[in-house]
Amino acid sequence: MPRVQIAGLSRPLIFFLVPTIFLGLLLLPGCVTPSGEDPSPRNSQGSIDLVAYVVVDQLRADLLDRYDPVFTGGFARLRAEGHRWVNATYDHAQTSTSPGHATATNGVHPHRHGLVGNSWMERTENGWESVYALRDLGSPVVGFPELEGRGPANLDRKGFADWLTEANAGSRVVSLSGKDRAAIAMAGHVPGHVYWLDGEVAHFLTSEYYRSEYPEWVDRFHRDEFPRIWSDTVWHSQVPDWAAGLSRPDTFPYEGDGINTYFPHWAKNEVEDLSSEAELGAWRERGPYPDKATLALARIAVQELELGMRNAPDYLALALSQVDRVGHDYGPRSREQLDNLIRLDRGLGEFMDFLDREVGEGRWMMALTGDHGVIDLPEARAEAGLDGRRITPAESEELLQSAEAAAGAAGDDPLARARAAAQAALTQDWIEDAFAWEDLLSGQPADSLQALFLHSYHPDRALGPLGHLGVAIRTVEGAYSGRYPAGTGHGSPYYFDRHVPFILMAPGVPSGMSEERVSIVDLAPTVAHLMGIPTPNDLDGRVVLP
Repeated sequence: MPRVQIAGLSRPLIFFLVPTIFLGLLLLPGCVTPSGEDPSPRNSQGSIDLVAYVVVDQLRADLLDRYDPVFTGGFARLRAEGHRWVNATYDHAQTSTSPGHATATNGVHPHRHGLVGNSWMERTENGWESVYALRDLGSPVVGFPELEGRGPANLDRKGFADWLTEANAGSRVVSLSGKDRAAIAMAGHVPGHVYWLDGEVAHFLTSEYYRSEYPEWVDRFHRDEFPRIWSDTVWHSQVPDWAAGLSRPDTFPYEGDGINTYFPHWAKNEVEDLSSEAELGAWRERGPYPDKATLALARIAVQELELGMRNAPDYLALALSQVDRVGHDYGPRSREQLDNLIRLDRGLGEFMDFLDREVGEGRWMMALTGDHGVIDLPEARAEAGLDGRRITPAESEELLQSAEAAAGAAGDDPLARARAAAQAALTQDWIEDAFAWEDLLSGQPADSLQALFLHSYHPDRALGPLGHLGVAIRTVEGAYSGRYPAGTGHGSPYYFDRHVPFILMAPGVPSGMSEERVSIVDLAPTVAHLMGIPTPNDLDGRVVLP
């Protein structure tokens, strides 16, 4: 703040200025006005030079509490130095990777940003076609033209990266992940440095939407550092003996392939053809290695691009994917997930220490959330006395056939067909609710869960097994109709699939915990506020500060 010079002024003028200056100090950024509103962004003085925006795939909020005793790195630091909103949820029904990452960085629900699922069905002149969320046929993958193009063509909104670069022409955007649908969703439409790991080709990829070639530092990473990370053929547990009881026993039969359900995990036992680099890469892709590679590449990106070290604020998106992959195979309370989270905690902590050294303490901030939660293994739920049921492929096929038959018998009217299909779906004892989308759109939601479905609706992108019939379904709580006969997943509107962390560690934000009800659409506008950048005036989210 500029100095106020009062020497030589008359005494009446001094008496006028002193209370005026005092009132001005009260209204500085970070102070509260008499109306209770924060009048300006906290970073209006330009103190935050880098935002590290971290989304951990499938990080259900309670896992940070359950495994807290074993954390000593990044998770421990975030909980100690950051501010946590413990009642944070996604507020859409289709809880999966693409919708989650886009919602966390766009400030609107999926029905508005367009990525309503990881994939969906679209009607074409040749019938219904499955479309991958980040398919972009006009953006070939650089160096791998045989792969389908990737880019933000289906993302209908601008997000945090767009807001930042529009406000600051010199800002740089880097988005890194083990998954394309995460890296691209967080980067938005900005042609920055966007890379995702493909385990089978053992390479971080990008598309021509973002760059025409890989920069030298990415090639150097693949040559010098990546082979050390990507050479393991044994996954050993690093869970200390005293912490083993935090997880389930290491021999639960509904994990993985049902046979190799315990440590150590050997590639020689779990890979059919050890001479195939693609198969070995797919095996490594299911363990802790991609997150380690992502954080290693992030360090090089910070140094090479001087992130947070120039005259414009920068954005580093880190979409860490392995909690999801390990969780799908083994479940959130498995020994494998505990080991994976210990490694991630350590890796995040080392990366945060690196930012302290390279960017400077107090010059960067971190926002952390998940993209969705997860249901415990249905058999584990049942063992714990909770509702838990795994739906067989035969039951899923019966649902589809009965709904299609009912729709066919209802004639040609689309609404009559959808209503008939919904009624047929309700005859299955594992379906809790089924309704025609048109009825929901034209009326009022019957309950709060139906309201969440509205945030996952797109008129041209049909979701779910009966989406092509104009029908949405909800399973009974505790039922899971994805992987069979082992593993687990997400995708429901239930609390265990929507409750995720919401943590900010930033200069000027006090550490602590808030029980205020917040939504993940609030994260992007809050981060933008802290960075001092304007946001669209039609967001679903709001600024939340302790």
